[in-house]
Amino acid sequence: MAENLGEQIRDFRAALGWSQFHLAEKAGISQSVISDIESGRRNNPSIKTLWKIAKALEVPLSELLNIQSLNSLEDKE
Repeated sequence: MAENLGEQIRDFRAALGWSQFHLAEKAGISQSVISDIESGRRNNPSIKTLWKIAKALEVPLSELLNIQSLNSLEDKE
């Protein structure tokens, strides 16, 4: 299991056999953004960017963010 968002994105991308460039094209964002997120240089991307990546990878945003359920998060507060 991926430890952080960048690893999670890299794992999904690698499972599809895609390069960072290919994911960037599919998501409509720059390859440098993908690279920065995966490497941890950009650790707080916008929700819009994450939504585009999730849509390109064809995974729910909650899965990309590794959120089990919003209810379980609310229960912890």
